[in-house]
Amino acid sequence: MTDDRYGHYNAMKMAINLINNRTDILDNYTLVLDAEDTHWDGGAYTTTALFKLMNKKEKPVMLLGPSSTKGLEPVAEAAPLWELVQVSYSSGSPKFESQLTYPYTYRAAPSSTSYSKAKVAFIKHFGWKRVAILHEYDPEFFSPTVDKLKIELEKSNISIIAVEGFEKRGDLSFQMDKIKSLDARIIIGEFSYLGARNVFCEAFKKKMFGSNYAWVIFGEMRSSQIFAEDSKLKGSLECTRKELKEAADRYISTMKLDIRQDNQKTLSGMTAENFWSEMVGLNSHPRLRKDSAYAFDVAWVIALTLNATMADGLTYERLHKRAYDEVQLIKKWIKKTNFQGITGPVRFDKNRERIGTVLVKQNRGGIETRIGQHFTFSDELNIFPSQRDNIWLDNKPPRDRTVENLEFMMIPLPLIIIMWLMAAVGIICSASFLYFNVSNGKNR
Repeated sequence: MTDDRYGHYNAMKMAINLINNRTDILDNYTLVLDAEDTHWDGGAYTTTALFKLMNKKEKPVMLLGPSSTKGLEPVAEAAPLWELVQVSYSSGSPKFESQLTYPYTYRAAPSSTSYSKAKVAFIKHFGWKRVAILHEYDPEFFSPTVDKLKIELEKSNISIIAVEGFEKRGDLSFQMDKIKSLDARIIIGEFSYLGARNVFCEAFKKKMFGSNYAWVIFGEMRSSQIFAEDSKLKGSLECTRKELKEAADRYISTMKLDIRQDNQKTLSGMTAENFWSEMVGLNSHPRLRKDSAYAFDVAWVIALTLNATMADGLTYERLHKRAYDEVQLIKKWIKKTNFQGITGPVRFDKNRERIGTVLVKQNRGGIETRIGQHFTFSDELNIFPSQRDNIWLDNKPPRDRTVENLEFMMIPLPLIIIMWLMAAVGIICSASFLYFNVSNGKNR
């Protein structure tokens, strides 16, 4: 592997070495990692990599990866032709939930469906009952994410007052005007960092930010990508970096938890701290990422699955001559996966998606602070105690609509009596003047 800047290959290799040194997993067998570089590509390189693997003398029995959604799609569609079960360690698109199109594809990282559940839990935590959704048009990720999000909101009896879409670099003044006219104060955003620049620039111009608004957005992007230097924004945006930071201050975002937060020893015998120390020793690239831990855990998923299927009667020969029955046995044991990994508890739901932990962050002055986490399995939101009083200015969350209060004003009795007396005097005076005019009408 010539380029392992994020550390995924190093993480897989470390896991394979640990597995091969165990006597309780695949004893008398050696697990071999045969890697082909997909270049983080949209499909061409991943398809080429798959054909290279399938044309080798020793063919794979399961696939680990690829990571990106665009790279995973062609491989996921082709894998059933070779009866290959695959586990991706990164893709988060909900489109792979389709049992018809991607029956052999599992994802070991929480998908955007899990992010949607975390967003809904956060909204319920503050008692909000009405929201608007603003999303970037993207058939691969954001558009299907919104479809799942709407289902989660409806299940929780949260009203959706508007769903507005926009092109990544297109004008969205109309959409923002509509959302503002509907008095939407809680806005869920599903967009990329380029879309985020566009949205928050428009929010700044329309003053849709501050203590009266809450933006809850997709979090798999760095705040530094949104708040680029003015030289990069010039010509593509009508706002400065300072204005973007002002409009986007205090937004909430959700993303997968990159590495577990406790110091618990996992199935591998390592803690999260041990894992990261080892990774830093193996890979000195400045772009090394903690979420390489997902690749590490996927290697253990595959090893445990193969170990369980062979204990369940699947022979080495049948494993290499897989047909429908063998694949169903593999899927049966992946479904039963349940262990403590470096990324947290590892298990899958009926849609072959990881039931994991979603991190909740908040942008404060351009710096993202971790404020809590959502456990998909139990649908439990945990706001960190140190952050509970710091999420909103003056610890006052925004309301989900403008509140109109009708108040009855009581006039003091003494003032009423005085007004009555003045009215009575006025009536008497008016009657007296009228009598005087009528009785003296003939006198000139």
